[in-house]
Amino acid sequence: MGLLTENFKDNKVYNTYDSTNIKSSIYDEEKKELIIEFKGGRKYMFEKVPLNIYGSFKRAKSQGSYFNKNIRNVFGNKIIT
Repeated sequence: MGLLTENFKDNKVYNTYDSTNIKSSIYDEEKKELIIEFKGGRKYMFEKVPLNIYGSFKRAKSQGSYFNKNIRNVFGNKIIT
């Protein structure tokens, strides 16, 4: 499990993961917004996510476990698709 790819464009970081449930993420460094796409196709945007939380998420041994403990019910979110 873990980070597969990382690309940077326009103050955003695009990642893909080898994870059971999480397909990819986009982190906007200026807005502190984290978009997580799940393998089922749903995308959620989380607001006011600090850079250190995002960094720990992408480096976690299990993105799904880290997400459930540290992001899911901590930051305001909305479904975007």
